[in-house]
Formats: sequence, C-alpha cells, structure tokens
Amino acid sequence: MIYGVITAGVIGVAVLSFMLKISTDRMDAYQEQRYASNLLADELRQSSDDLTRLARTYVLTGDARYEKMYWDVLAIRNGKKLRPDNYERIYWDLVLDDNGKPRPDTTKAVPLRELMERAGFTEAEFAKLAEAQKNSDGLVKTEEIAMNMVKGRYGDGSGNFGVKGTPDPETARTLMHDAAYHRTKASIMKPIGEFQKMLAERTKQVTIRSLKRTKTIFWALQSILLALFFSTALLFMLKKRQQELELELSRSLVAEVEERKRAEEEQRKSSDTLQALVHSSPLAIVTFDKEGIIGMWNPAAEGMFGWRAEEVMGRPHPIIPEDMREEFREFREMALGGKTFTGRELRRLRKDGSYIHISVSTAPLRDAAGSITSMMSIITDITDRKRAEEEKRELERQVQQAQKLESLGVLAGGIAHDFNNPKNGSYPAAVAAVAGNAG
Repeated sequence: MIYGVITAGVIGVAVLSFMLKISTDRMDAYQEQRYASNLLADELRQSSDDLTRLARTYVLTGDARYEKMYWDVLAIRNGKKLRPDNYERIYWDLVLDDNGKPRPDTTKAVPLRELMERAGFTEAEFAKLAEAQKNSDGLVKTEEIAMNMVKGRYGDGSGNFGVKGTPDPETARTLMHDAAYHRTKASIMKPIGEFQKMLAERTKQVTIRSLKRTKTIFWALQSILLALFFSTALLFMLKKRQQELELELSRSLVAEVEERKRAEEEQRKSSDTLQALVHSSPLAIVTFDKEGIIGMWNPAAEGMFGWRAEEVMGRPHPIIPEDMREEFREFREMALGGKTFTGRELRRLRKDGSYIHISVSTAPLRDAAGSITSMMSIITDITDRKRAEEEKRELERQVQQAQKLESLGVLAGGIAHDFNNPKNGSYPAAVAAVAGNAG
C-alpha cells in the first residue's frame, strides 16, 4: 500500500514537474515569439522610414549613392538581395558608401512577407502587417516618380520612365513632403501600431493563462511532495523491520545462490566442452531449422563441402542437388516428425560443383518445452568407400568376363579338333556350346 502511494506520488511529481516545465517553456516561447514578431513589425516600419529618408536625401542632393541604397533596402525587403547579418539592429544609418556595410551579408535572401507568414500570427494580425506593407509599396511608387523627376525622366504610361524631359527637383521635393505623402506614410504606421496592440493583448492573455496554470501545477506539486514526505517516513519504519527479516532470509539465500552459480558454471563448462567437440570433430556437424536454414557448420563441414561457415550461416542448405530437393524435403519432414536416421547414404553437392557420397545420421533438436525446433546431422564422407566398392564390382565383372573368355577359348579348341575330325559327329553340339558361352 505504502509503496503504491509513494510510487503514485513519484509519478505525480514527475508528471507535474514535466507539466510545469512545459508551462514555463510555453511562456518562454510566447515571449520569444512576441519579441520576434515585434522585430518583424519594426523591420517593416524601419524599412519604410529608411526608404523615405534615402528617397528624400536623393531628391535633395541628386547623389546616386542614396538612390542605390534606396533600391537595396527595397530589394532586401522583397527577398531579391541577401539579408545582412542581424538586420534588425541599426544598419542603414551606418552605411556611408558602397563599401561601408557595418556587418556582412548572410547566405539567405528571404522576403519580409514570407518571414511574417512563418511567424505564426493570427489572421487579423497578419492582415494588419500585410496592409502596412501594401501601403508602403504604394508609397514606393510616389518615391520612384520623385527620384526620376530629379533625373528628368517621366512615366510613359506603361509603368516605366521612358519619357525624357527637363529635371524638376522642386516638384520632386514637393511630392516627398506634401500632405498626401504624409497621409500615405501614416497609413503605413497606423496598421503597424494596431498590429503591435493586438499582439500585446494576445500574448498578455496567453501569459495570464499560463501563469494560472503554472500556479495550479505548483500547488499540486507542493501537496504531493508533502504526502510523499509522510509516506517516506512511514516507509522508513517499515523498511527497517523488513531489513531485519531480510537478514534472516539472506543467510538461506546465500547457499542457494552459490549452488546456482556452481550449476551455471558446470553448464558453461559443458557448453564449452560441447563447442570444442563440435569444432574439433573430424565428422561434419550441421544443424538446420524447419525451413532448411543453416544454424551450425563446423570446420569439418567446411573441409568436406568447400563452403566456409560465414557463406552458409543463415542461408538455405547449399549441398542439396537440384534433382534431390524433393527427397530432402521429405527427409526433413520426417525428421521434424521426430524420426531419427542413422547411416543414411546420400549423394550431395560440393561448392566446386562435384558430387560427394555421404553417410548421414540425423536427429531432431528440441527446446525446453520439448518442441522440435531444428535438426542436427552428423556426416561422414564415404566417397572413397563408394569408389572402392565400385572398383571392386568392376573388377569382379572383369574377372567374370575373363573366365568366360577362357571357357570360350577351350571350347574353340574343341571345335577346331572336331572340325578337323568330322566323323566323330560332335560339331553341331560344339557350335551350340560356343554360342552359349559367348552369350
């Protein structure tokens, strides 16, 4: 019972601690998201301010450097040029000429709009930033017209400035400072401010909910820890009594453990001995499972059949000739049925493609439950014996043939005598005898 209470308490502490960590991590994530979101909104505002400042400076001075920086700001915002490192920090105020970059570029060119889409804004929040950027892009058209006026270029009706005329810096300055320009500028800043307000309200509500959840988890954790303290104290008293009982029990267990160790050591030695016997056996020893997959292939089997153990282990039996596979399947089925074979003579295949005659003794192998799991075969190479028997049979055949030829020679001599002396009347009989011996 006590163990159950403590276990449940420990699990509860672990779960609540994990929940507490999740809650605090979530709060941190919201704060980081809020910070990153404000940076993106501020980047949109800052880019608009930079464009205004650079366009106005160009209109006043006609210095091409400010026009180039203007288009660079726009290219970075639209993802057509690499973003500088830590772009959210002060940058364009420190750029004095083409080589005056305060920080190097990164390796990525990403549109500001894409970064805002990735930031996880609500639909309404994103709509505010999209509105601000749209208005900023509209202001770019005014700034572009003003900058081209300084160069004496005017719109040709197709969106380009292909009409050349007299530079008009005065009108350009007016365009960059009149009430319409300031209204458009305000239309950029207003949705950015509304976005910041919406973001602050959303993250505030999330923070409040997270704090409430964190407090609830904290007090629950405190309660469980207190319960664990009392349960642990009670467990300590019970444990002390248990240790006294275990001390008495341990004395009897020591003898049992030692006996088990001796049995395990004897089993290990027996296993090592069996492995040594299998390894050093002059006879090939092979095991295979119900599917004919090789499980053991000792050195004698390697020498007998030519395949190394690593070539056959875990693979189908390689020594079965194609014309004897059905015979092997029947043989395997009988062995799986519990039948034992002794001295069965078979023809098998070597790695080099030659045939070998073997004598096989096979028995099933069983697991602890008595079920047959595989088979073991002990194999003897009887090729030489079979060859000797064949040679013996051939010799006996040749001897019999020689004896027949010898008899034939004797008969032939008699026939010749009778032929030279036909009066004795035995010629036909001799011819019949010769024909019979010749057969």
